Amino acid sequence: IRLIVQKYLDPFKVHTTTISNFIQKQLKNVIPLLGNGNYKFLHKVEVLMHFGVLWKKMEPKSPDYLFLKVYKLFSELRSYTLDRGIFAEALELCSKDSFKSALAFWDYMEDNFYIDEHSAVGCISEYYLETKKNDEECFVFWGFDFMSGLQIDFVKSLGEKAKVFIPFPRK
Repeated sequence: IRLIVQKYLDPFKVHTTTISNFIQKQLKNVIPLLGNGNYKFLHKVEVLMHFGVLWKKMEPKSPDYLFLKVYKLFSELRSYTLDRGIFAEALELCSKDSFKSALAFWDYMEDNFYIDEHSAVGCISEYYLETKKNDEECFVFWGFDFMSGLQIDFVKSLGEKAKVFIPFPRK
C-alpha cells in the first residue's frame, strides 16, 4: 500500500471511506439516470427488515431459521446476477419450494424502487462504462479476501475511468 500511495496519491488529498459510503455517494449521480421512479437505497439491515415482514405474510408458519436461509440464497445469487431470468432459473434448481420466496423478495425490491447494495453496484458499473468523463482519481479498495462477480464488474468499470488498486493478502 505504501508504494501505491507514494506513486499515485498525494497523501494530503486522500479521503478514506467505506465501500458502502462510496457506493451511496456514487449512486446519487446515477439515480437521476434510472428514470421516473422514486428510487431509495436500502442498507442490508433495512432489506432484512422489509423481507422479514414480507416473509411473515407469505410464510406465516415457516420457522425463522428458514427465512435466514432464503435471504442468504437471495443475497448470494444477487451478488452474481441482476438478471431476473437467470435468478429465477437458479432458483428452479433449488429443491425446496420455500426458496422460491426469494423471487418474491426480488419483485418486492423492483416494485417499490428499492436499491440494495448489489443493485447499486450494478447501476454504478453501467454508469462508469457509459459515461464519457475520465477521472484522474485513484481508488484503493482494501480489506477484500473475496469479491463477487458484480464487485469485479464494478471495479473493472471504474478502472476504465480511474486508477484502481485492490491489494489482496498473500495468504
